[in-house]
Amino acid sequence: MSDTERAQAFFPRLIRMIMPLAFGPADATAGHLGIGASRRGVRVLDVGAGSGGWSMPFARRDRDSKITAYDLPDVLKETRQIAAERGLADRYRFVEGNLRTAGFGRGEYDIAILGNICHGLPPSNNVDLFRRLRPALVPGGQLVIADMLPNEERGVRRCPSCSP
Repeated sequence: MSDTERAQAFFPRLIRMIMPLAFGPADATAGHLGIGASRRGVRVLDVGAGSGGWSMPFARRDRDSKITAYDLPDVLKETRQIAAERGLADRYRFVEGNLRTAGFGRGEYDIAILGNICHGLPPSNNVDLFRRLRPALVPGGQLVIADMLPNEERGVRRCPSCSP
């Protein structure tokens, strides 16, 4: 079974479980970027969209937004359903493909989101992905990278400056 086939089987089951983890930080990010306030009609590319948890706060804040959810076909079936359940489907366009090889167009987006994508790719694949995303952004466009940094043991370590 290829990596893509494994991902097609695994991620549709996972995305609803982890979706709530994205909403708070995604909404704060959208607010920080002025989405729905000083910025309207934003065109957002959500790469590896999964549940849409990283782009739905953008869509919710800006009724004129245009969100492109990019992911594997079986994942997008679930993404479509989640967007419809939240009354946001009219702001979404769903594009099937593999983020490891895709081209994303030229100058089509104001913002590209990589929500919990980078930690799953080797550094060279991330560099390649960034290089393919840059042309898709308008001049002055922004890349939002929201991710976790697991330690080598894949366990949890406390931040030394955080309170116990």
